[in-house]
Amino acid sequence: MGGYAFGDGPTAARRLDLLADLFEPASRTFLERVAGLDGLAGRRPGLAVDLGCGTGHTTRLVAEVLRPARPPVAVAEAVYRSLIRGVMTATAHGDKPAIPKRDVAHV
Repeated sequence: MGGYAFGDGPTAARRLDLLADLFEPASRTFLERVAGLDGLAGRRPGLAVDLGCGTGHTTRLVAEVLRPARPPVAVAEAVYRSLIRGVMTATAHGDKPAIPKRDVAHV
């Protein structure tokens, strides 16, 4: 299996940031529609897990829109863990994500 297409490090993180900015409106709309489905209407999910979360932008968005009962779990390669903390300084309800010490590439 080949390496991660975006690579690792600051340049890769910047690429992920640009993609997050580009896709945030569509992603937010999708999550808002999911939250409005009969199965979730009026309820918050107990937990949200973002596997391979990169720099954590989608994790933040899920936390803001779906407002899970517990802080989201963000699983990323080791190189991105400090960046996740920066993006997720606080979610819509003030919780920081749980960031396991496992590398998603080795789960």
